[in-house]
Amino acid sequence: MSARSDRYAAWSGLLGGALGVVAGIVQAAAGTQLGAWAGSKSNPLPLGLLTIGLSGLALAAALVQLRAIRPPSTGHRAAVAATELVAGLVCFSTVGRLWWAPGALLLSAAAAEISAAPAGVARAVRGAWPAVLTGILGACLMLVAATADTPLPLVLGLAAGLAVAAAPWIAGRSVPVAAGVLLLGALPCAAITWWSAITPLTAVLALVTGTVAIRRRTRPVDTDR
Repeated sequence: MSARSDRYAAWSGLLGGALGVVAGIVQAAAGTQLGAWAGSKSNPLPLGLLTIGLSGLALAAALVQLRAIRPPSTGHRAAVAATELVAGLVCFSTVGRLWWAPGALLLSAAAAEISAAPAGVARAVRGAWPAVLTGILGACLMLVAATADTPLPLVLGLAAGLAVAAAPWIAGRSVPVAAGVLLLGALPCAAITWWSAITPLTAVLALVTGTVAIRRRTRPVDTDR
């Protein structure tokens, strides 16, 4: 990928993330007044907060990419693309039409990252698929939590989903901390939703894939560019 294309991917992700944060703020503050433009949600505040969180992660990933001095490795490209894809896809269900522009930008940025080195990104994803899957499951847990009607399940669910998604990426620094974060994220989700079927199953699956991801993250990573 040329330097010009790299800049396009970074700026597209940066703009998409920034617009996504704005869309989340609008949803949280005035979602009930915007009707279909905000997805006609009955409880827009938690969905807006979730949108802000995911957009913020995508924004941070794009900012790191933009400030990088050297061309990113395929592993780094895969991580950025995964962050943008998760935010870009999940938030189509949180803020309605407000997400059309930021969603398109984030998906475009992810596509540019993947097209830069498709074979290398595929290898990186193949080696880190448990971490990617755990991140997706964490985002799903946050999306479920955003539909809660009371503050406590909402806050616990969002925090737990974020912990699940982040745990595999902490393992490179500290395996015990990563394992603790994963447990603190997955177990409360399963406990507070014991009466349902899908959410506890998702939490248990995240615990399994997260454990595999943490074990894999302790091995040497591929730095192929």
